[in-house]
Parts: sequence; C-alpha cells; structure tokens
Amino acid sequence: MKKAFWILLLVLCILIGGCGRAPAESPEVPTETAEEPDTTGQTETTVVTEPETQATEETLPEPETEPVVQNDSFLPGSVLLNLAELRPEDGVWALGGSKVAFGHYDGAPMIFRVLASPETQRILDGEESLLLDCDTVLEKKCYDDNFRKNDTQVKVPSEWAGSDIDLWLNHDFYGDAGIFSPLERAAIAETGLDAQEAIYTIGNWTYEDYGGQGHLFLLSAGEAKLLYTENAPRAKEGASTSWWVRSSFGHMGNGAGSIHGDGHICNNSITNFGVGVSPAMNIKRASVLFASSVSGEEAVRKLTLLDSDKTVKLTKEQAVTREETEDGPIITIPYTCTGADINRISVLITDREFSDTDAQVLYYGGIQPSPKGTAGKGAFLLPSDLELKTCGKDYFAYILAEEIHGERESSYASSVCPVTIPTE
Repeated sequence: MKKAFWILLLVLCILIGGCGRAPAESPEVPTETAEEPDTTGQTETTVVTEPETQATEETLPEPETEPVVQNDSFLPGSVLLNLAELRPEDGVWALGGSKVAFGHYDGAPMIFRVLASPETQRILDGEESLLLDCDTVLEKKCYDDNFRKNDTQVKVPSEWAGSDIDLWLNHDFYGDAGIFSPLERAAIAETGLDAQEAIYTIGNWTYEDYGGQGHLFLLSAGEAKLLYTENAPRAKEGASTSWWVRSSFGHMGNGAGSIHGDGHICNNSITNFGVGVSPAMNIKRASVLFASSVSGEEAVRKLTLLDSDKTVKLTKEQAVTREETEDGPIITIPYTCTGADINRISVLITDREFSDTDAQVLYYGGIQPSPKGTAGKGAFLLPSDLELKTCGKDYFAYILAEEIHGERESSYASSVCPVTIPTE
C-alpha cells in the first residue's frame, strides 16, 4: 500500500515538473511575433505612398485645365510675312534701309543689309530669295596671298572662283557651327554669279567679272554701283573701313576691286592685308516663316526659320473655346506639339490666308509660355477689333510651336496649324 502511494506521488511530481518548464520556452515566441510588426509596418509604408502618387498625377493636367492668358504687346507691321517688302522700293539701298540679323561672328550677331536682287546673280535651285549684304567688315584678309593662281583658278590670280576669299567663305566660314546654325546654313541658297562678257568702267577704273558659284560671295564692282548709287550708304566699318568686291582689276590680274573707306569704288593689290571681307548671300524665301522687329532698332529685323522637326496641331476631341469676359473674349486652344527645345506655343492672326503673299499680320503672341509636355492648353485675349468678325472669313488664325532666341538671333518654328475661333 505504501509502495503504491509513493509511485503515484512520483508520477504527479513528474507531471507538475513538465508544466513548470513551459515558460523557459516562451521567449522564442515573442521573437517571432516581433518580426511581424516590421512586416506590417512595411506594408503600411507602401500604403502611405499611394496618396502621393495620386496627388502627382492630379497635378499634371493643371497647365491644360487652367491655361495662363497671354496678352503680348503687338504693333502692326512688327511681324512681316512678305519678305519682299524689306527690299528697297526703288532698288537702291540708302542709309536707314532694312537690315536683318543672321548668324554670329566673333561671338556677336551679324547684321546684313537687305538689297534688291540684281540680274547678275542666279539662285541655282530656282527658289525665290532675299539678297543680304553684311553691314560691317568682319575681318582683314588679302584677296590672294601671292600673285600666283590657285589650283582651281583658270585665268588670273584675281579670278573670283577659287580665290583665297572664295575658298575661305565657302568652306571655313560657311561650315563653322559657331557662325551659322544648321537651320541657318540650310536657309542660305547656292548662288550662281554671272561672268561679264565685256570689261566695264566705273570712274577712272576698269573691271572684269569672272563667273562662279557658292553660298557666300562678294558683291561685284558693278553690283556695288547698281545697288548703292551713292558713296555714303556704301561705306562700312568694322575690322577695316575698306572691303573687297569680287571684280578683277588690271590686265595682269594682280589687282581686285574694293570699296574705299568713304564709299567710293576703287581697287587694291590682291596681296593687300589691310582690306577686309564683307560677305553677301541669298536667303531662301521658303526657309523663312516671317521677320519680326528688333526692339529699339526700327530698321533691324530677326528671322524665324522653318524647322521641319517641330510640329503642332489641335488636340483631337478637344474643342477651341470662347469665354466672354469684361476684358473681352478669352480664346482657349488645346494643342499637341512635338520637337526639341520648344519654349513657346504662339498664335498668329492674319487678314488673309497665311500662304497669300499679300497677307498682313493682325496679331502675334504667346498662348503658353513654357510647355511642360507634348500637350496642353493656351489662352489669349482676342483683339477688340476682331470680336464681332468671323474667323476664316474676315481673318485667319494659326498656332505654331516656337524655339525663340534673342532679339538679334534667328528663331525656329513649326509650320503653322489653322485654328477656327468660335464666334460670339
């Protein structure tokens, strides 16, 4: 009996001891539980970022839904579509005549005088063009550095084609990326220069013109006489006050025509390093969208060149809208554009279709100063004199995507896209 009692007591102790060892294993459980909040915390962190993503997406359309109304100042005649109007009316350039900024030299914009087109020049691709003659003397350079013909000269060392200046202008100068941008270079037409069959006389001197062709050239003595009938407008300043013309002087070909500092036509030895270069060129009319005035310089204009890599069109399934306000009708235009370096979407309003050579600009200004993407909306205040008129009948509206540069630098733009502005 006693033996059975002690056996039963021993079993109970063993059972009680097993229950007492359980807490020793419990620390392993909190370790596993402690990892769970970290995992949960990561999940919650991901959830927290979702509202930020939604907020970012909601901010993108703001430029489209709330366009800034632009009201650029515009003076009638400050934007010119028909470049022929820049030419002298009587064919003779006078002081105060039209000028155009085009390209750079030695870090500064080059200014060119707009001349009439003489019969002694031919545009080889047959396009309409605008003759520009540099307003300054860019650099001193001899016509030829010796009295021997270059490899491509046929008759005399003062022959224009193949001369030192011809080679410099049409290779080093024309090909220099710091002088002309790719679009400016593409806008310069290749010009054929006619040879004069007979020697001609100006004042006490005789000249002979040899033919040639190139993108850059010098005026001939005859062209300088025809296009500048007086000495004063013919005079130039810069690296030198004397500048070469492309005409040969003298039977031996050791001299070439030049313009003296006071503007009269004379001649110099071809090795004279004191005479400078003042180039001329023809600009293709098809490469220029329009010319706009430079502030503070009434006679100087800058060119906006056509850039085929830029496009703009009306955004599909979005309408051009008109909102009547106390200030006048606000026109909002949805657009889609492509191309690099676009810094303004602009509106252009003309009295005739843009392609009409007699079209005049009635309004020009930005509708979106800095597009943040390829699509957006821009608005402008319709001029008061057009409020009661009908677009497409009384006037014509267009948008274009522009890469605008400084006032004396060429800008680039897409072709224009027609826009129909709603009536009241």
